[in-house]
Amino acid sequence: MTKKETLLNPDPLQVTELDFSRKDIITLPHTLARYKNLKVLRFGNNRFTEFPRIICELPKLEELHFEGDQDSLAAEQAYREGRDLDILPGITVLPPEIGKLKNLKVLILSDHLLRSLPEELGSLKKLKFLDVSGNELESLPSTFPLLEKLSFLNVAGNRLTSLPDLSQLSSLREFHCDQNRLSSLPKMKGLTVLTMSANPQLKFPSHILDMKDLKILQAAMNSIVTIPSAIGKLKKLEDLSLWENKIKRLPRGLNKLTRLKVLNLSHNDFASLPDISALSRLVFLHVNDNPFLKNIPNCFAQMKRLRELGIYRCRNMSSLPTSFGSCSSLITVNLFESGLKKLPDSVKGWTNLRHLDVSTALLSTLPRSIAKWKNLEYLNLTMCLNLTTLPDEIGELSRLQTLDLAMCDLESLPYSIGKLKNLTALSLQHNRLSSLPESMKKLRKLRYLNLANNKFSKKNLQKIKQWFAPGIVE
Repeated sequence: MTKKETLLNPDPLQVTELDFSRKDIITLPHTLARYKNLKVLRFGNNRFTEFPRIICELPKLEELHFEGDQDSLAAEQAYREGRDLDILPGITVLPPEIGKLKNLKVLILSDHLLRSLPEELGSLKKLKFLDVSGNELESLPSTFPLLEKLSFLNVAGNRLTSLPDLSQLSSLREFHCDQNRLSSLPKMKGLTVLTMSANPQLKFPSHILDMKDLKILQAAMNSIVTIPSAIGKLKKLEDLSLWENKIKRLPRGLNKLTRLKVLNLSHNDFASLPDISALSRLVFLHVNDNPFLKNIPNCFAQMKRLRELGIYRCRNMSSLPTSFGSCSSLITVNLFESGLKKLPDSVKGWTNLRHLDVSTALLSTLPRSIAKWKNLEYLNLTMCLNLTTLPDEIGELSRLQTLDLAMCDLESLPYSIGKLKNLTALSLQHNRLSSLPESMKKLRKLRYLNLANNKFSKKNLQKIKQWFAPGIVE
């Protein structure tokens, strides 16, 4: 039975786990060496400046959690200014004695100031989980391929420019190398998770297509220009995140990724989206910030599971395909700063919608079918400069809490707006309103009403203020 004790325990041989997380200690007593049966040792969020070598005298240790309490922003600033990183909390050297921990299976050394790892690390034949993220590493030891049982490796947030041959790590399933300076990746066939974002020189490695078991591929903020058409070979892929690259064309092979749940293609340079009608399991789809995007195919009829849709800041896109209305599970839709001139009547199918942002679009009105949005809680139409009227059906949005109509071109509001019994915030500033329907007296939950920069007479404005408690009308 595992016992969590202190170093004062009268029988250290009975203790198998010690936890010093957040204890604000910077040294360890030599008595730690008496805990010969210790298997788990935790120092989460510690402030050590030197690795305690006494730890290497624990022969049965299986898990060492030695996370730092490193302020990464402070370290980055110090590095840029050429200041000594030793003045910051965190270890800079891992002693070669670490190789004595032959039974170690889990080693976490994240958020320190390590500049290198000793070659003796390759002696940890039983190691399965290694996290050295958030350090200052510029290379990995040549003995790395000897860690044959390694299944999880996190080297994100370092200064790596290259990686050793990892093809021999046949047990490796999850690899994170984000936020480095890599321009290429070694071959790794058995991965199920690969995250390689924020390597500015990294293009799409073709050998990724050999990772038949890959489920998660995150490659955002790189220099990817093209995606191989054979990407459809990744049959098990569930999460594909390629946002903030330089992709100019999307391959048809995307439609073969039938297990895909997350697809993020935001902030690229493509002008059209290929047919993705087979991606019926999609839950999350973002194609935001694509300034050249004009055409989205009418291929969404089978996406019954889609919950979040983002097509904002696509100013060349003037309409949505009618099949979007079939996405009945949608909860969040962001279409702001787009060229949309209208919403199709088919959006009546968005019966579970809670959040809709169409601000800074070219809408002149809303379809009457919005009456079906019984679950909508947030509606933003700010700066829809062509919006002159609202349909009476706006009053059917019985759960609406926030309605933003600032900087539109409204001269009046429908009487039905008084039916929005759950409305708490209504923004109407910078329109052409001179009066409000008296039905708004019924908005008992309203806590914020902004009427600035309209055409209300002082008399009308005073009358409206009397409808509500003091301080609500601005």
